[in-house]
Amino acid sequence: PDFADACLEYVSAWGRRKRWDFLMQNIRHLVLKLQRFSDSMHTTLADLEGSLTEDEASQGMASFLDPQKRFNQEQMIITLDAMREQSSEDYREVTALLKRLIELTHPTEMQEAVEAKS
Repeated sequence: PDFADACLEYVSAWGRRKRWDFLMQNIRHLVLKLQRFSDSMHTTLADLEGSLTEDEASQGMASFLDPQKRFNQEQMIITLDAMREQSSEDYREVTALLKRLIELTHPTEMQEAVEAKS
């Protein structure tokens, strides 16, 4: 069996399957959320880069003549910062969930004692 099947078999044998499934569901959700943030950040960064390149080419006149453009650039920077904060928080949460998942695959002292008696 592959590694995932072996882990499932092990946690099931110790009655930890529901906790395993719950943690895996939360991890999958957060990973998808991180992927969406990554895609959004890449798109926003590309848009911001294009806008700033245009400003640089016009020596800053584009945003001077169109203040809405400068406002949009600032909004993109604020949005990027918010996405960075949220994705960092989600990353920390995924890391904590992975640690808990690993703990489920380690025998407890009680389980080690039961195995030693066998």
